[in-house]
Amino acid sequence: TLANQTLATGCYGLSDNYISVNKTTPSIDEITTLEGGTSAITYVGDGEADSIQFQVTGISSNVEPLLIVTNTQRVIVGIATGSYDFDALSVGFYRVYGATYTGNIILKAGDVFDGTVVSTGCFDVADNYVQIICAPGVRSRSNDVTQNDTGIEMHPNPIQNISNIVYQVLESGAVQL
Repeated sequence: TLANQTLATGCYGLSDNYISVNKTTPSIDEITTLEGGTSAITYVGDGEADSIQFQVTGISSNVEPLLIVTNTQRVIVGIATGSYDFDALSVGFYRVYGATYTGNIILKAGDVFDGTVVSTGCFDVADNYVQIICAPGVRSRSNDVTQNDTGIEMHPNPIQNISNIVYQVLESGAVQL
């Protein structure tokens, strides 16, 4: 022990107390929905809660995972823990990244998330993300898609033998379904 060691050739003394330093390196492997999926669809804008719960694997003990919600351009639209309510978001595609951290969170809404900075301390970001599709909360019951419709429509619902999926975008560009 330190008390039995000679620390100096002259006079010295040791205090009776000490400070414990525990170093924890945050880690995270994967993020999924609570059901284990890497994608989910929710219907937004109808005033009903659209809260999705997430789980992570491979996290360090005593570390609460952070949810970083971005649009497809990786602009942060929200930060949470455990679950996130998507109802206030616009129709579109979103990504939820998982992270663990020490120190204080540096990220805020409007920042571009590139995974290089999360907090003032140590951090780790999951290797994957969960894709969330936010579709219109008011779904059409007809087979016709009007010019004002956006997002995804599926009919008939419930599905019997064959289902039609309609996805209309108002801007040109690549679409992933």
